[in-house]
Amino acid sequence: MGLQAWESYKDDLAERATRDTGTSRFRLVNLPLLHPLCGAALWWSTAMLLFDLTFTAFWVPINVAFCLDHYGRLDAECTRADLAGGLVYLVNIILGFQMGVTLTCGYRSRVVMNRRDAAWLYASTFSFWLDLLAVVPFVYLVVAVALGDSVARHQTVSIISLVRLARLFRVAAIIKKLYGRSTSGELKASWVADHFSVTPLYMALLVYLAMVLVNMYSCLLLLVARYEQEHGRTTWMSSIAWQDVAGLGGAERWYNAVYFCITVMTTTGYADFLPKSPLEQGLVSVMMLNGLVIFGTVVALTGSALKRSQAQAQRVHDQRKRLTLFRKWLQKWNVPERDCRDVVTFFSELSARRDEGRQESDIVFELPAFLRQQVAKFVVQDLLSQCAPLARLKPEVHELLASYCVPIELPTGHDLFRLGDDIEGSGGGLWLLEKGSVTALRNQVRTGAHVWPPPPPPPNKAMGEGRHSDAPVEKHLLGPTFCTRRPS
Repeated sequence: MGLQAWESYKDDLAERATRDTGTSRFRLVNLPLLHPLCGAALWWSTAMLLFDLTFTAFWVPINVAFCLDHYGRLDAECTRADLAGGLVYLVNIILGFQMGVTLTCGYRSRVVMNRRDAAWLYASTFSFWLDLLAVVPFVYLVVAVALGDSVARHQTVSIISLVRLARLFRVAAIIKKLYGRSTSGELKASWVADHFSVTPLYMALLVYLAMVLVNMYSCLLLLVARYEQEHGRTTWMSSIAWQDVAGLGGAERWYNAVYFCITVMTTTGYADFLPKSPLEQGLVSVMMLNGLVIFGTVVALTGSALKRSQAQAQRVHDQRKRLTLFRKWLQKWNVPERDCRDVVTFFSELSARRDEGRQESDIVFELPAFLRQQVAKFVVQDLLSQCAPLARLKPEVHELLASYCVPIELPTGHDLFRLGDDIEGSGGGLWLLEKGSVTALRNQVRTGAHVWPPPPPPPNKAMGEGRHSDAPVEKHLLGPTFCTRRPS
């Protein structure tokens, strides 16, 4: 929906809200609509998606290929399965008019809960026509069952069920939307993007698409072979000299068709399966083109994944080589083993944090001043309330202190400040230790840690010769006075 149409519709809704529309004589029309994001609506949408991924994608082609002689007879299992699937499609299109519609315009979105507008919007979407096409075979099958033997049951009549495969376009649209949200920088959160990597997800979608196409083309090969045999022509089944494919059971014929389809789509055929008619040649040509696209993409994704893994392995190798050089240099000058281990640990943690991506401090430092204070206020309030000397302060003071805090994450052994450092340059007058430990040293000898209250520092100068962390530290600082969490 364009921006102009969006604004026009919003004004129209505001105008209609002031008028009393009354109620309809039809009880169904007066029922409240389901919100499209409520639990029931989401459950049904998920159930229909799974139904399309299984029944529509796999059972419909198989039913068309093997239910040629029994289509329309209630004693046939394929007919009963077709009727059950048709009922699901019918319920789906009815529920489509009982749910609200979500309109989007760029980053704007709103839910339409007006019944007339929701029905009109649903009927004007591509999804409605796909739902309607899926119901057409069900209507025909009900008529065929009701009229009995008076309806001619030619084997090609069941091909009408193939129109249900059009619902796979809806599945493709949903998958495209999920994939787009996973790769774009949208403001809305995406569960798929948060829990799955893009490349494995894309690979899984391609594998599923290949399975759907292989099954569909295999069933079409069986259908074409049956059609050609009815007219006395040779088929791809007759090209096999070492077995009689036409005389095999349904499962064996489907397996041979799948084998033929895979060898064609991957262009690795052994010349034992050959098309024998122009119709089969056309179908095989389409199969080869689809196979080139799908399996070519799979090869490209595999190569890209290998390239990234090689780059990551090379980066790890370079890091280990650098640490080895550091260790050799320290050993050359007879540095004690304990100090060598501390140096290597420091650089190892520093590199690991750099590879992990953005940390808490990176996020906060890039924010403007107002947003930085707002975020820090909510992040540090809990830490301030657990600090015994500050817990008795008023909430307004907590908010004021928290708004000036800045998160900093330091690796093991990092100096927080040293004698002579400017307190204001170090952050102010208060450090809140969230995780890790801090040690105060004088002449390289520990003098104490986590002491409260500390001795009053001289103006703008820090007390002590130095303080450093014994473990990776996460702290929110205002300056060189420490306060830790109370023991739980």
